[in-house]
This record gives sequence, structure tokens and C-alpha cells, in this order.
Amino acid sequence: MSKKINRRDFLKLSGAVVGASVLAGCAQPTAAPPPPAPTQAPAAATPIAGAPALIKGATVNYLGYAMFVPKMNEVFQNIALDWATQNGVKFNWELATTSDIAARVATAIETKKGPTIFQYASPPASWAAGLLDLTDLANEIGAQQDGWYPTAPAVMTTDSRWFAIPMGTNTPMINYREDWFKEIGLDAFPDTWDAVLEAGKKLKAAGHPFGWVFGGAKAPFDGMACGSILLWCYGGQEFKPDGTLALDSPETLAALEFAIKLQNEANDPGATGYNDASNNTAFLAGQLSMTLNVNTIYLPALTDKPDVAKAMNHALPPQGPAGRFNYQGYPCMSVPKYVEGADRDASLEFIKYFFSVPVFSKYIKEGKGYLIPQAPIYENLPIWDTDPKLALAKEIGRLSRWAGYALPTPTKLSSLMAAQFTISNMFNNAVTTGNARAALDTTLKEIEGLKNQ
Repeated sequence: MSKKINRRDFLKLSGAVVGASVLAGCAQPTAAPPPPAPTQAPAAATPIAGAPALIKGATVNYLGYAMFVPKMNEVFQNIALDWATQNGVKFNWELATTSDIAARVATAIETKKGPTIFQYASPPASWAAGLLDLTDLANEIGAQQDGWYPTAPAVMTTDSRWFAIPMGTNTPMINYREDWFKEIGLDAFPDTWDAVLEAGKKLKAAGHPFGWVFGGAKAPFDGMACGSILLWCYGGQEFKPDGTLALDSPETLAALEFAIKLQNEANDPGATGYNDASNNTAFLAGQLSMTLNVNTIYLPALTDKPDVAKAMNHALPPQGPAGRFNYQGYPCMSVPKYVEGADRDASLEFIKYFFSVPVFSKYIKEGKGYLIPQAPIYENLPIWDTDPKLALAKEIGRLSRWAGYALPTPTKLSSLMAAQFTISNMFNNAVTTGNARAALDTTLKEIEGLKNQ
């Protein structure tokens, strides 16, 4: 599904949501560490010429997906329309589903035609050859916001060059029903996966199953988050730091075996068919006692399901044998190389304007923790919601890792695996068939195929 909007009807889409958005990344220790030290981007290898003052008549074609907080989409539209009107630029915004966006980007780069700005949610390394070097722009934006957190250049650069500008991180949290956990004798969410499983058995028997997402590619972000968290908590890793594939291990099998238990003994039987919206809908309908998501269950509950909002809360993901981890996604913007002339200049100018601190602050504030900025200046700006049930968003946003986090920076292979939901599909296969070893073997064969792309 996609929709194209011209300047005349641009605002008609306000509030529309196409696809669901809970991204990737990862988390870390039990207690949040201090904010990471800011870092500046490296110098550009191939400097981008400064955009001309006059871009009147240019066209920006923006391909992306809608955020799951409708107000953010409305604010984005207002920002883009105001900027386009002031500069005499035509701005077209096309929305694709989150499942389709990677294929759309790859096709545009291959055919060298289409959007002038991509918004997507996987590391840019797999497409770097077809993307414009944005290092100068990243340096300029970074200088305005006291630098970048180290995770931003780690994910957005290839060979020390920036090929995307991060919009922040989507950082999921445990969403759970405090009232139902108290009914089984727990005043807080359990701190270990073993304890979570035991609680889940009791809750499922009481008619309140978990909604841990095992939907595979049908749930591009929730599924990747739920699979990766279990993989890492049980000591599994996609790669070693030297780039060697590390997935074939006893730790990976242990994670898959635990997932099978979780699905069979505590989870909603339908969780293998979830998409990124299914757990939201089921939780709000009072069908689930726990799931993983950003704030996009709680926010609509405040207005539409106040009893659910009152009864729920958020928690850090529990610890496994290897520690506590979380998955964190990185929505970002890139400009393809095939864009030239005034259209290229206008696209770069819009990105620079959108990420200026006053403008970007308005956008981020509407998310109430849905997107966590990747720059230290925002730590002390009034963009954080005061609701105590949303306070965890600021803390957990510092626990940043990414798919294949053991690598110093994403590689083409790790980026392809993220874009094609390899880990999510592996867990879906395991819990659907009940065979951990076969699911891992299937995944290893798929990865061999990706190596040739």
C-alpha cells in the first residue's frame, strides 16, 4: 500500500498510519549507564557542494513510512509543507508499508530513478554504493546539537563516511498489566526470563497470555526486537567483532529452545501470525498480559482505553544467562546518488532544515518518547513527557545497540540480514515447528545466499 501526496492535498493525510513501527536496537545492563559521550562525525571523503540559496522550482520526492504516533505524522507534514511553501519547492510524500520499504529502496537504487529522499529503518551499509555521501551534512547537524552519541556514527557510517542521518532510535519496553501480575502475587515485572516464563504459565492459565511477537517478516520491527532480545540474552550473537558469522552456537540453540517453551507455555498461540499492529490491538482489547512495544499501546489507551492505561505499566526487558539486552531501531534519511541538480540541493536543504534543533524538537516532542534523539543537546530540552509511566523511555533510550551489535559498524551482510528480518524469521520458524536445530540450519542457508547479493 502506498499513497502519493502533492502540495495541494498534503495535509489530508494527517494522522494516517501505514504499517507499524517498532524498530531495532539493543539494550544492555540492569542499571542505565550515564549518557554516552558525544562524538563528531569524521571529515568527508568527498565533500558535498553547498546547496544554492535558490532552489525554487525543485521537487523533493520523499519515500518513507508513517510513524505509529499519528501526531508525529501531522507535525512532519506541517514542517514539510511550510518549508516547501517558503522555498517554492514541490514536496511529494509517498508512504509504503514497513515490510515493503527495503525492497522499494533497493529497486530505486538499482533503476536509478524514483525518490529523492529515502526514510527507512535498517543500517545504510547494504545500499551505500547507491547513496550520497552525507558526511558534511552530518557534521553540520552535529555541530548544532553538541555532537552525536557514538551509536549514531557507528550505525550510519561505512568506511568512515555517513550515508544516512538518524531520526533517533525506536526503543521498545515491556508493556504489562500490573493488575494481573499482582493477582498472581507479583508487585513488579519479573527480572529474569526464567521468572517471566513461570509467571506466564500462571497468567496463561488464568486467560491472560503473553503477546511476545514471533511473527517473522510479518512483524518487521516487533518481531526483530523480540527475537534479537532472546538471542542476545541467552548469549547468542549474529557476528563476532572480526565479521565472522557466529550464529551457529549452543547459545543460539538455547535461545530458540527457550522461545519454543515461551510460545507453548505462556504465549498467545496466534503470536506466530502477528504483524506489527497485532500486539497493540490485542493488548488494548484486554487479551494480553505482556508484550514488547514502544509507547504506542499506552498513548492510545490514555484516550481510548483509560482503564487499560491505568492498569498497565512499562519495564526493562528481563535478564537472561548472558545479561539484559534490548533491541533498538534506527529510522534514518538518505539521498540516493542518482538525484542531481536542484532536486538534490532541495533534498539536502530539507534534511538540514528538518534536523535543525528547534524544528526537530517540535517533531520529537510529539512522540512522547517514541523516538529518542541521538544527540546530547536533547537531554535537557523540554521534549520529554512528564507522565511517570513514560519516564522509562528516556532511560532505556541510552541503552543503544543494533542488529549485529558485536560488529564495530554494520556490514553489507549484517545490513541485509536486518533488512530481510533474518533473526525474526528464525524465531518464527523455531516456535512454529518446535525444532530449534532445523530453524537455525534453515537460517544459515539463507545467510549463505545473502552473501552473494
